[in-house]
Amino acid sequence: PQQQAPPAQPVVPPAAGPQQTAPPAVTPNSPPPSAILDDLASRHPVVAEALAGPTGTPEFASIREHTAVVLDRFAQSGASTGVPELDAVMPTIIALHDIGKPAAIARGNKNLQHVTTVPIMLDVMRREGATEQQLNFATAMVGQDVIGQLMKGQVSVKVAAAKVEAYAEAAGLPSQQFLPVAQALYSADAGSYAGLSKLFDDQGRIQNYDYRALEESIHGQVQSVP
Repeated sequence: PQQQAPPAQPVVPPAAGPQQTAPPAVTPNSPPPSAILDDLASRHPVVAEALAGPTGTPEFASIREHTAVVLDRFAQSGASTGVPELDAVMPTIIALHDIGKPAAIARGNKNLQHVTTVPIMLDVMRREGATEQQLNFATAMVGQDVIGQLMKGQVSVKVAAAKVEAYAEAAGLPSQQFLPVAQALYSADAGSYAGLSKLFDDQGRIQNYDYRALEESIHGQVQSVP
């Protein structure tokens, strides 16, 4: 008699936690920033309009000029979540990270940029076919300023650690995989401004005692933080 094939085994979902590391999507070999920005602008008029808008700073004449620098600086960092699905949308996230700033400036308060950016970013990403996890990751990356708040003394290390953990959970990542990418984006963004570049070393690392304490807290190297 002909042997029957063994019954199919049930698909077991992967265990939660760090996933296999894949090459980051934004690398020195990525398309040039101009190509990334042109591609999005060609399909989304709202992006084209906002990229031509002001940054509200003397360093850059437009959002496009600033964003191109941030894309390049992030690529040099080699930062990666280790999750291919999330790394794949980092170029789009960075391209849209300030997309709402001209609207905030028009409202008379550029500090509203996170409020005005996130809805535009999510709408564009949905039109680009982003998954819910990618949208949650984008919101967690762009819709907060935990590292900036910590460095300005606006929150304690303990509060910053709790916020990082909450945003990482919302993005579906362990904190240890979320924080390095958030740090790399903050460094690429803030470090592009002449007045803030002194906050970083030659490798783009943040030179700040409180931030080091935050890293240690997230990575479990200390039992408690102030």
